[in-house]
Amino acid sequence: MMYSVDDYTINVSRYKDGSYVARVMEFGHLIGGGDTPSEAIKEAKGNLEFTLRYKREKGDFIPVPFSKRKSNSLALSTRIFNSAPMYSIVGGR
Repeated sequence: MMYSVDDYTINVSRYKDGSYVARVMEFGHLIGGGDTPSEAIKEAKGNLEFTLRYKREKGDFIPVPFSKRKSNSLALSTRIFNSAPMYSIVGGR
């Protein structure tokens, strides 16, 4: 099945220096950064688009987006859950 960038969950956190990092939750290693949440999300989505295209071309495993899983619950560790402020962007909403 083909998933789009907007199907994936992106969480944004703010660092102490004021910069932001956006993490694609289904890909633990996939992030984007910026001076604003919007910049971080834009970079993360660009990185995700490249990753999806590469994995499709190579026939590599592509994680099912949380938004498309039968159980849409997400278990977060206490450390991640308590790192505030955190914004969630699910399916481009």
